[in-house]
Amino acid sequence: MTFRLCNFEEDYEWVYPSVYTRGVFYGTLHMENAGESEVTCAKTGYRVQFDWKDNRTVVGKVFKKDEHLYTISGDYTDSVQIKHLGKKVKTKNQSTKKTNFFFFF
Repeated sequence: MTFRLCNFEEDYEWVYPSVYTRGVFYGTLHMENAGESEVTCAKTGYRVQFDWKDNRTVVGKVFKKDEHLYTISGDYTDSVQIKHLGKKVKTKNQSTKKTNFFFFF
């Protein structure tokens, strides 16, 4: 799948993980991601590798070219943390301007 961040004119390729249905015969019916996936942007050189685990847990790594910048972990239905590796990051006030997405299948 490809999606575009229109405000930045960036196209991202997303290789989506497998999806499993749980609770078909008993329990609560729900869908769960499982396996590995990757999101890449040729323009910026950013690449994110995700590993979707059981019980709605995700872990991942963010790279720019070959440099490992961030780690990602958490429960994707509740809270996911992103940790910057290396130097301390300065933060700026974020704009409230919305970003438009377009998805291509």
